[in-house]
Amino acid sequence: MKLSLLLIIFSIFNCFSQKSNVEVQVEYQLFYNTNLPITLFATLSANSNIAIYQEKYSTSQDWEEHTIKAPEGVKRFGGTDIYDPYLKIDSKIKEILFFDKVSSTNFLVKDSYQDFIWNITSETKDVAGYSCIKATTTYRGRAWIAWFTPQIPISFGPWKLFGLPGLIIEAYDEDNKYTFKPVKIKFGKEDILKKDFTELMETQNKKPITYQKFLKDTDELRENLYKRVNDNPDITITRIPFPREGMELKFEWEE
Repeated sequence: MKLSLLLIIFSIFNCFSQKSNVEVQVEYQLFYNTNLPITLFATLSANSNIAIYQEKYSTSQDWEEHTIKAPEGVKRFGGTDIYDPYLKIDSKIKEILFFDKVSSTNFLVKDSYQDFIWNITSETKDVAGYSCIKATTTYRGRAWIAWFTPQIPISFGPWKLFGLPGLIIEAYDEDNKYTFKPVKIKFGKEDILKKDFTELMETQNKKPITYQKFLKDTDELRENLYKRVNDNPDITITRIPFPREGMELKFEWEE
């Protein structure tokens, strides 16, 4: 049954993939059940080769029209003056770029492009009016569940999740710390896909630095800050190590 399902999926996807002009925009609602539970929004604009994903700390103008409920204890986080970063995946040249911030300075960062190993199951369900299939994978220390639809022939999804024969409409990790649910799906040409990604935000660097270097520099900056503060005899700060809680728990260069 699973083999038959896979054959159907790939035949549908290959048929649709010939229509390279398909472009989609998906608005997701994000539930973060972490130490600081919050609800955010994100927009994915994608075609067959490129996806640009933007998390939005501001509320959607369509929020009141939808009735998606956050998990118990999760609060909506609003505001319009907070950093709204972008992330780009280009499957044709196998490149991932995104913006990140240290203090008040923005940086352009290049992440390593990884081919996900997806396990496509025989489970199906309706999500936002589309027939979706369940797939699972692991990525940087977290196990993920994704529901994708071959009806939309775009191999992208929220955040850095991609590589399935259809759009990922819903996704969450197995611990239910991070959940992506669809709010709105629309089709049409997306201007942002034609723009120079490096110009979407002002950054200190024009040439991207690697994600590994960015994380190392960020750690060194924190260490130097602690040192400067503790050099003051009137101030004592005890640094308490906290375990990672983000979507990425362990990086491949740490193995």
